[in-house]
Amino acid sequence: MKTQPTAPIYLSMANACRAAGVTYKTLRLWTDTYGLPVITIGGIKRIKRADLEQFLDSYKKPVA
Repeated sequence: MKTQPTAPIYLSMANACRAAGVTYKTLRLWTDTYGLPVITIGGIKRIKRADLEQFLDSYKKPVA
């Protein structure tokens, strides 16, 4: 039985942009101003997929 490939836990900034459907500038605004956590190791930035999903969900509003 083949195992299903899993989605990466940590996203590059480019992949996080794609996942959220926003530009790099908007993603930087979210990390710099609105508190979206970013992990930087050796100059390489990563965003935890769960953090991105939680951040987006926190701005979810009920449909009127």
